[in-house]
Amino acid sequence: MSQCLPVFPGPRDPSRRLLRSLIEMADPDTTGICSEIIPWASALYDGTVCCMTLEFAGADATARADDMARRLPEADFHISGYIVCEVAVEGSVVGAGAGDAQTHFLNLAVLIITDSGD
Repeated sequence: MSQCLPVFPGPRDPSRRLLRSLIEMADPDTTGICSEIIPWASALYDGTVCCMTLEFAGADATARADDMARRLPEADFHISGYIVCEVAVEGSVVGAGAGDAQTHFLNLAVLIITDSGD
């Protein structure tokens, strides 16, 4: 299950679409949440920084999270009307799950800017 509070209301909200893409890139058992959306601007661009957490569970949670963290810098995300400029791993936390299960969290900061089409 994924959750994301919309900063761009409606179906064109890039943070929701990006979270879905990240979960698909990881694996179907990964869950995610978009915990904070911070407005961002430079002299030329407007956008947001989306703080997201991906949760990996199971005996191989750490291996899957590490693999995802390695693939993120080179990943391309195609979201119509927006450009995903950077995906940074801000933290990686291992936790205990139920029984012998392991949980691993990847905390991400993602810069998304509006594509002006120029």
